[in-house]
Amino acid sequence: MKYLVISIYVLAIGLQIYSVWFAFKLLKKVKSYAYSIFFIPLGLLIIIFDKLYYLIDCCLLGQYRIPEAITYLLISFFVLIGVVGLHKLFNVLEDQNEKLELISKTDHLTKALSRLEIESQIIQEIKRSERSKHPIAFVMLDIDHFKKVNDSYGHGVGDLVLQALSKYCASQLRTVDAFGRVGGEEFLMMLADTDESEALLVAERIREGVASLVCAKVAGDEIKIQISLGISVYEPGLDAPETPIQLMKKYFRRSDLAMYKAKQSGRNQTKCWHE
Repeated sequence: MKYLVISIYVLAIGLQIYSVWFAFKLLKKVKSYAYSIFFIPLGLLIIIFDKLYYLIDCCLLGQYRIPEAITYLLISFFVLIGVVGLHKLFNVLEDQNEKLELISKTDHLTKALSRLEIESQIIQEIKRSERSKHPIAFVMLDIDHFKKVNDSYGHGVGDLVLQALSKYCASQLRTVDAFGRVGGEEFLMMLADTDESEALLVAERIREGVASLVCAKVAGDEIKIQISLGISVYEPGLDAPETPIQLMKKYFRRSDLAMYKAKQSGRNQTKCWHE
């Protein structure tokens, strides 16, 4: 009977140690809750040391109590299940948070940056630009006569056109640039460390590339589009003192106005904003 009790205590302590190991893994994973999670392995370690005294008494003094040993084994087993369950729960929550973050940062249809995300990146780039004194170019683009595509071929084909346009434009930019969807068929490019002449070259290259791009095929018909683009350039130090948010809104608006000027001038062209 003595060795049975000893075996039960050893098994229970083993389960507790395994629980502590899982608790520390959990602690590393959920750093934002580290303060509260920390007490789980700490409490388990205290219980282990407490039960070691019972194990020593059983081994050296022959003082063993089967009901207490079985109760401790059951508690250890339940604690392990609870800690493992918490670990799995936080894994699921972590996966869900990553998915939510991705959804919040990207447009679900085109996979371009969401409006909220590109605005956030513009604000950060303006702050960096204020230190580096390098210009930032903003290029607004809009599909010419996109309504005709939807009316003629349906919104499903229109979605394919938006996806093809987004994929092509994103492929033409550098990793330091940003490309986001800011409206139905409106997109915005942020070109870091880029002046007006450089931005015009990029915009024209993309405009010409889009004009020859086959965005979709329907019953043998190749769907092609044209775009109008508007450029505004932020030069650090030239504006009156404004916050990065105010500057972001100002140059967003200016590139939008330049794009509408391109529309009014006949479409399928690029215009730059000037006061």
